Amino acid sequence: MKKTLLIIIIISLFSCQHDNKNRVNKIADSNLKILIKSLKDSVNNNKPKIFFALDSECPLCSSYSRTINQLHQKYQSDFDFYAFFPSHVFNQQKNDIFRQKNQLKIPFLIDTTQIITHFLDAQVTPEAFILDTNLNIIYKGMIDDWVKELGRKSLYINNHYLKNAMDEYLNNQLITIKKTTAIGCIIQNKK
Repeated sequence: MKKTLLIIIIISLFSCQHDNKNRVNKIADSNLKILIKSLKDSVNNNKPKIFFALDSECPLCSSYSRTINQLHQKYQSDFDFYAFFPSHVFNQQKNDIFRQKNQLKIPFLIDTTQIITHFLDAQVTPEAFILDTNLNIIYKGMIDDWVKELGRKSLYINNHYLKNAMDEYLNNQLITIKKTTAIGCIIQNKK
């Protein structure tokens, strides 16, 4: 059921034609076509998926880019990784600068229609999601507990929520913490 729903979402994103007069949507559509092909191919590869809700204007997303890169480097053979920008306002230049500055190596999805955002029920950036091979959300929330509240970071990380859930999944163990409340920049929903 979840695989079918994701495939429908992907096809909707791929076939969705925005107003041809709007250059920004054309750019977003061309980026989506490239990345959606990758996502379509990966739906059937029986690998679990990691999604990160990111925003090029959210300082915490930049702060977490090193951690995202480390997780990708360590787990890329076990999981498919994706970042998505859930903003209905798209700025190619800001996103390119963000990606280059933070040297993120995972595919980016531009979610101006917020289909992925709603499918995952993303609320803030950065927020992490693990989907099992049946595309069920098995973890949702914080990457770790480095940020205690907006504007307050800790010197130490005591809980690596995302990494722990990934390890538990790979070891066929029960995910002990399935959900945390992510702290970050609030996603503005499209009206």
